[in-house]
Amino acid sequence: MERFVAPMATWEIVGGDLPPVRVRARTFDEALAKARLRDPGYCAGWVVEEG
Repeated sequence: MERFVAPMATWEIVGGDLPPVRVRARTFDEALAKARLRDPGYCAGWVVEEG
């Protein structure tokens, strides 16, 4: 049985007065965790269309 692996996406993560940051991740939780390594104030985000 094969396990489903979500494709990588570019996420734009924002929070308060912080500048938006773009990170590559498979899920919002993963993207938020990466952004919060820079600053714990990041709290929202969305997938950015590429191309």
